Amino acid sequence: MSIVATTTRTALTVAQLPLRATLGVLGRSEGAAQIAVDRVGAAVRDTVGRLTGDAELRAEARREEAAADEREKALRLRKAAAQREQQGRQHRDDVQDTAQEQREQAEKFAEKRKAKVRDEAQAERTKQRDAEKRDQLRQLKAKEAALEERGDALESADEAVRLKKAAARAKAERKSRA
Repeated sequence: MSIVATTTRTALTVAQLPLRATLGVLGRSEGAAQIAVDRVGAAVRDTVGRLTGDAELRAEARREEAAADEREKALRLRKAAAQREQQGRQHRDDVQDTAQEQREQAEKFAEKRKAKVRDEAQAERTKQRDAEKRDQLRQLKAKEAALEERGDALESADEAVRLKKAAARAKAERKSRA
């Protein structure tokens, strides 16, 4: 390990410390800004390594760049996963909303159907009662007609009895005069 490499590492660590602390306080210690800080550090190491001919510093810069690439890839994957998760939640909510709407529509349809069946049953009962009343009215009219005939027959019979009695009295009067 060379003095240049050690000095470069120390200087980068000291220079990056306030940036890393600020990012940590802001809750961005694993975000794109942190990756950018890591890439700048790798670029500085690589440049210093090239200028000084320090192969170890350049190898460290490549490892740091590769690690930044991996963290960036992981960050993209986390974002994609979060987005898919959000889409999944949204889809689930949409499906639940649609299902709820369908249940409500089915309940409304069932209520309308029940009301229609109730109304039809009520109409059928009313129709049946009306038919029964018409039958009762026909029976009463028939009975009335029969009673009128009977009344007429009784009147005729009474008239016949009265005429028979009048004829018998008239006969008796003729006999008593003779």
